[in-house]
Amino acid sequence: MFALEPSISKLIMIAIAAGWDRDQVLYAITCLAAREATDKQYLS
Repeated sequence: MFALEPSISKLIMIAIAAGWDRDQVLYAITCLAAREATDKQYLS
């Protein structure tokens, strides 16, 4: 699907194994991606 998908999936698994709640992991990744997109003005 996307080139980064395997890395992001592994990051999610590692974070959950470290004790993070799955929803918190997904929310954090989504927030970081949204911030990066708005910083680069991709959404405007």
